[in-house]
Amino acid sequence: MSDFQIDKMERFDDRICVLHLSGALDAMSSDVLLERLYGLHSNGERKIVLEMSKLSRISAAGAGVFLEIGPVLKESGGWLKLWNLAESVFNSLNRIGVTALYPPIETLDQVIGL
Repeated sequence: MSDFQIDKMERFDDRICVLHLSGALDAMSSDVLLERLYGLHSNGERKIVLEMSKLSRISAAGAGVFLEIGPVLKESGGWLKLWNLAESVFNSLNRIGVTALYPPIETLDQVIGL
Protein backbone atom coordinates (compact mmCIF):
# COMPACT_ATOMS: atom_id res chain seq x y z
CA MET A 1 0.00 0.00 0.00
CA SER A 2 1.33 3.41 -0.98
CA ASP A 3 1.59 6.26 1.52
CA PHE A 4 0.72 8.86 -1.13
CA GLN A 5 -1.59 11.67 -0.03
CA ILE A 6 -3.00 14.91 -1.29
CA ASP A 7 -2.52 16.82 1.95
CA LYS A 8 -4.18 20.09 1.07
CA MET A 9 -5.73 22.07 -1.75
CA GLU A 10 -5.42 25.86 -1.94
CA ARG A 11 -6.55 28.51 -4.38
CA PHE A 12 -4.52 31.57 -5.34
CA ASP A 13 -5.52 34.56 -7.39
CA ASP A 14 -8.97 32.93 -7.83
CA ARG A 15 -7.59 31.03 -10.82
CA ILE A 16 -4.78 28.81 -9.59
CA CYS A 17 -5.34 25.56 -7.75
CA VAL A 18 -2.41 24.24 -5.67
CA LEU A 19 -2.33 20.62 -4.51
CA HIS A 20 0.17 19.68 -1.80
CA LEU A 21 1.41 16.12 -2.32
CA SER A 22 3.23 13.78 0.07
CA GLY A 23 4.47 10.20 0.17
CA ALA A 24 5.34 8.08 -2.84
CA LEU A 25 3.71 8.65 -6.21
CA ASP A 26 3.96 5.29 -7.92
CA ALA A 27 1.93 2.80 -9.95
CA MET A 28 -0.34 2.10 -6.98
CA SER A 29 -1.10 5.75 -6.23
CA SER A 30 -0.93 7.44 -9.63
CA ASP A 31 -4.61 6.72 -10.33
CA VAL A 32 -5.59 8.62 -7.17
CA LEU A 33 -3.83 11.76 -8.36
CA LEU A 34 -4.97 11.39 -11.96
CA GLU A 35 -8.59 10.99 -10.87
CA ARG A 36 -8.34 14.10 -8.68
CA LEU A 37 -6.78 16.14 -11.49
CA TYR A 38 -9.44 15.06 -14.01
CA GLY A 39 -12.10 15.90 -11.41
CA LEU A 40 -10.64 19.38 -10.94
CA HIS A 41 -10.55 19.85 -14.72
CA SER A 42 -14.18 18.73 -14.99
CA ASN A 43 -15.07 21.33 -12.36
CA GLY A 44 -13.45 24.12 -14.40
CA GLU A 45 -9.93 24.23 -12.99
CA ARG A 46 -7.42 25.00 -15.75
CA LYS A 47 -4.28 26.16 -13.92
CA ILE A 48 -2.88 23.62 -11.47
CA VAL A 49 0.30 23.68 -9.41
CA LEU A 50 1.55 20.51 -7.72
CA GLU A 51 3.56 21.33 -4.57
CA MET A 52 5.91 18.39 -4.10
CA SER A 53 8.28 19.18 -1.19
CA LYS A 54 6.93 16.23 0.83
CA LEU A 55 6.85 13.78 -2.06
CA SER A 56 9.40 11.14 -1.09
CA ARG A 57 9.73 9.43 -4.47
CA ILE A 58 8.15 9.15 -7.88
CA SER A 59 8.09 6.29 -10.36
CA ALA A 60 7.66 6.40 -14.13
CA ALA A 61 3.97 5.59 -13.61
CA GLY A 62 3.68 8.57 -11.27
CA ALA A 63 5.37 10.82 -13.80
CA GLY A 64 2.93 9.52 -16.40
CA VAL A 65 0.18 11.43 -14.60
CA PHE A 66 1.81 14.72 -15.64
CA LEU A 67 2.22 13.53 -19.22
CA GLU A 68 -1.47 12.60 -19.40
CA ILE A 69 -3.12 15.59 -17.70
CA GLY A 70 -0.75 18.31 -18.93
CA PRO A 71 -1.98 18.28 -22.53
CA VAL A 72 -5.62 18.16 -21.36
CA LEU A 73 -5.11 21.33 -19.33
CA LYS A 74 -3.19 23.02 -22.15
CA GLU A 75 -5.94 22.24 -24.69
CA SER A 76 -8.43 24.03 -22.45
CA GLY A 77 -6.23 27.12 -22.05
CA GLY A 78 -4.52 26.11 -18.83
CA TRP A 79 -1.29 24.58 -17.60
CA LEU A 80 0.34 22.25 -15.09
CA LYS A 81 3.28 23.45 -12.98
CA LEU A 82 5.54 21.49 -10.61
CA TRP A 83 6.74 23.32 -7.50
CA ASN A 84 9.15 22.64 -4.62
CA LEU A 85 10.49 19.32 -5.86
CA ALA A 86 12.62 17.35 -3.42
CA GLU A 87 16.05 16.66 -4.92
CA SER A 88 15.40 12.93 -5.37
CA VAL A 89 12.07 13.62 -7.10
CA PHE A 90 13.66 16.25 -9.34
CA ASN A 91 16.43 13.81 -10.28
CA SER A 92 13.92 11.07 -11.15
CA LEU A 93 11.83 13.42 -13.29
CA ASN A 94 14.90 14.93 -14.91
CA ARG A 95 16.27 11.49 -15.81
CA ILE A 96 13.14 10.61 -17.79
CA GLY A 97 12.77 14.04 -19.41
CA VAL A 98 9.71 15.34 -17.56
CA THR A 99 11.47 18.49 -16.34
CA ALA A 100 12.10 19.49 -19.96
CA LEU A 101 8.34 19.47 -20.57
CA TYR A 102 7.35 20.83 -17.16
CA PRO A 103 10.21 22.96 -15.81
CA PRO A 104 9.80 23.25 -12.03
CA ILE A 105 8.90 26.65 -10.67
CA GLU A 106 10.70 28.13 -7.68
CA THR A 107 7.92 30.35 -6.33
CA LEU A 108 4.19 30.82 -6.82
CA ASP A 109 4.93 34.39 -7.89
CA GLN A 110 6.23 32.91 -11.16
CA VAL A 111 2.71 31.75 -12.08
CA ILE A 112 0.48 34.39 -10.54
CA GLY A 113 -0.66 36.50 -13.43
CA LEU A 114 -0.13 33.82 -16.10
